[in-house]
Amino acid sequence: MLALYPDLIDGDGGVNPLHPLWTDILSRKARAVLEAIPDLAGIIVSFSSPESRVSPHDYLDKGQAYDFASWLEAMIDAIAVPLAAAGKRLIVRDFAYGHRAQTDTLSVLRSSRRRLAAALKITPLDYFPGFPNNPAVAAIGDVPVIVEFEAVGEDTGWGLAPNSRAAEFVDRMHHVQDAGAVGVMIRINWEGIIGWSALDSLSDLNVFALAQLAQREMRP
Repeated sequence: MLALYPDLIDGDGGVNPLHPLWTDILSRKARAVLEAIPDLAGIIVSFSSPESRVSPHDYLDKGQAYDFASWLEAMIDAIAVPLAAAGKRLIVRDFAYGHRAQTDTLSVLRSSRRRLAAALKITPLDYFPGFPNNPAVAAIGDVPVIVEFEAVGEDTGWGLAPNSRAAEFVDRMHHVQDAGAVGVMIRINWEGIIGWSALDSLSDLNVFALAQLAQREMRP
């Protein structure tokens, strides 16, 4: 892609997320996905994760002046407009690593003129037993929320040892239901280890428990 769009490279040799080319690229990519997979219900995108390598909060805070809300709205529009034209929905996934990025992202979701949904973690940052429930689930307003559970056990042995968290997941499932969440996602792998999954380890107990809880607790 950088060979086709060399202007995306900034003066320091990094990818510039503020370049106006991004909106055109994302819009065309969204239309291409819809043409290739017409039965797709929607698209989930994380704009606030530093793993994207082009998140302004994490890769552009070098003195450049930019308005994050305007940037995020432009990114959302680029994907949401072609999705809406096809009767599909964009889900914006919060995967920020810091309070500022998360707060700014959720603020834009609350005020966006687009018909969006949000995907949020069960805890404010990542999945550590004993962490408080994510207050954003109940505080995001009228935006439909899907809550993401991590079943692999990244923080309790990476699936290499028994790390059953079924009891914890019961309490968290009750919380997200009471907070008004409309559904859940179950994360069963981690991109840092290619080809590895909770289903290949003792962590599959968590997958089974979450699937049962979601069916029982997340009533329409």
